[in-house]
Amino acid sequence: MVVSSFLLNGCSSSDNGSAANAVQENSGSNSGKKSDDLEEKWIAACEKDYQSSECYKANEADLIEEDFFSLFTRIDPYANPEKSAECTTDPKGVSCQATRLLSDAYPKDLICQKVPGIGPSFYCLAEVVIKNISKNPVDDYFTATLTDDEGTVFANDVEGTLTTGYVDAEYTKDTKIELNPGQIKIVHWGFSIPDINRVFRSINVVSRGDVLANGVPLCKKNSGDQLKLNEGDEIAIYEDASLLNSCKYVHRNDSARFINRLTGS
Repeated sequence: MVVSSFLLNGCSSSDNGSAANAVQENSGSNSGKKSDDLEEKWIAACEKDYQSSECYKANEADLIEEDFFSLFTRIDPYANPEKSAECTTDPKGVSCQATRLLSDAYPKDLICQKVPGIGPSFYCLAEVVIKNISKNPVDDYFTATLTDDEGTVFANDVEGTLTTGYVDAEYTKDTKIELNPGQIKIVHWGFSIPDINRVFRSINVVSRGDVLANGVPLCKKNSGDQLKLNEGDEIAIYEDASLLNSCKYVHRNDSARFINRLTGS
């Protein structure tokens, strides 16, 4: 990800309180029991192709069936433009060039790295897709928290403009979301963190009111398409665990959780 300009107002990491914890318990890990039939369809679709629309639809269908969450949130995975239909058909064509530019302009997954010229901190940045899956309009202010595997919670404290490629993305700490049923909104959220050695487990979406979002379970990325990294780069990449690419969904006793396929953690 190439950052050409970045303006932000940051604050130190902090616990967002009981509201964030409540959302994490109900949704951030996405590890609650699923109905057997819907769970099988979700696993089959995502194991077959984690970037397919069938994978997203199967995961979303379970939440709609539960009739518990108002918002379905996800992080789209990085897709190698060289594997796109445009580039495999005509790698030197205009359509392929446009696909490459769009890939650079809209980085996917959760990217954690230093931003030159900002300071000593690392920043985890994500483009989050939010969809109203309820039968009622949603009109509320939302923020997000990032939680690691030790339960430490980091606030969404990045506010300003990030330019990647030729596109500006506005990062906000408190986002107004107005969605009718079925509508989608894309937001950009960022978190300052002290290092990239810790393992993050979830992004939890918190409203001022009582609107519940499913949150985004995270998996450290080590499978599938990767961003090109140079040796020595200080960067960590996380993806939406519910896509079942780098992680698998495992039942143990009366609970279920996402386990990294390579590390087993």
